[in-house]
Amino acid sequence: MYYNGENRNYNDLRRLHNGLIGKIFYELDPRNEKRFRTIRVAWNAMANKLTLQYSNEGAFIEGTPPEGMQQFNPRLRTSINTMQPFMGTHYSHD
Repeated sequence: MYYNGENRNYNDLRRLHNGLIGKIFYELDPRNEKRFRTIRVAWNAMANKLTLQYSNEGAFIEGTPPEGMQQFNPRLRTSINTMQPFMGTHYSHD
């Protein structure tokens, strides 16, 4: 992958995004506090940006979130879903 002319790898991208890539959060159902779903922050290499992946096709399940998992901040969703800055291409133009 290329970033501003420099050779980058997946670990560099994880550092650039403060370790968010691959991190899993939980989100409580606003209608029923006994239901939750998980959200994973992923790197979409083809689009060259962060994306959100929802468990169970976005459906909430009955239960309690696993211990140690952080609650998802809605502001994070807003920042990921809004326009992300263009970081150049990861394709070589040789």
